[in-house]
Amino acid sequence: MIQQISIEGANASTSINSSNTTNLTIRLINELQITNLSAKIENPTPWWYDPALAGVILGAVITFLLTYVLSWMQRKNELRQYEYQLLSRTRMFLDFPTTPENEITGFINQIYLDSKLFEINSRNLITEALKKLMRRESFSSEKEQIENRIRELRKQFKPKF
Repeated sequence: MIQQISIEGANASTSINSSNTTNLTIRLINELQITNLSAKIENPTPWWYDPALAGVILGAVITFLLTYVLSWMQRKNELRQYEYQLLSRTRMFLDFPTTPENEITGFINQIYLDSKLFEINSRNLITEALKKLMRRESFSSEKEQIENRIRELRKQFKPKF
């Protein structure tokens, strides 16, 4: 890959000298390029050392983790809201103990079919209060615990404006 450049000028000796110098420079540059190419071919860097690939992998991992954390937080918030609804409805039944039994059993059947009931913290409190209400026993301690839990949940909710 030797390129020759001829420079035409008035002085032939100057033309030859600058042509030789130019040819020598071009030869050196071409040899350096060939040496660099052969060095790359002989000792290639592995594909996993590529910084672009590392960036893509890191971005994918961060995206996966953020998606997981956000879905976990959303699920936790939904469970709090569901627990608040169940506690409010249970408190309503406890406030009006003359509620017909078919409404209470309908509510119990409805919440037992929902799998989210087993993920909330106050499921035992709700079921015990409803059992005592149906047996017409005293449920004042459960009512107080339900009131306290409702207050705690209200503090955890962020106001939406």
